[in-house]
Amino acid sequence: MDNIILNFLTSPLAWGAIIGLYAIKKSVYFVPQNRGFVVYTMGKYSQALAAGVNFIIPFIQTVAADRNLKEQSLIITSRSAITRDNITLNIDGILFLKVVDAAAATNNITDYRLSVIQLAMTSMRNAIGSLELDECFQNRDAINAKYSQL
Repeated sequence: MDNIILNFLTSPLAWGAIIGLYAIKKSVYFVPQNRGFVVYTMGKYSQALAAGVNFIIPFIQTVAADRNLKEQSLIITSRSAITRDNITLNIDGILFLKVVDAAAATNNITDYRLSVIQLAMTSMRNAIGSLELDECFQNRDAINAKYSQL
């Protein structure tokens, strides 16, 4: 029994088969629906993998990021904003975002979620700062409609 195991471990054909199977396993990627995989070739961006069966060159190309392409909801914590008549309001909300390009979300920005939250808060502070307190409460639906398509 020990002789069979020793012969298998010292066989070049067995090691070649193990390395070959490992290379095939590393080259085939099944990307689920609503996911985006970002592939780097030798450390440089090369492509984004879409849903379905995809093939990469093992040991040369790597999957660097896995991005969720579904619509996500982010909670914006309470922050203060000053109206045109110098009254401080606390505003909070829920932000819905959807990543359309997995490569851009990975390569062009460090933290896309934080950046979207900061952009939404800046836009809301700008909207509140241009209105008086009474106008903020009266035009709430107009403010929501204006900034819902950012």
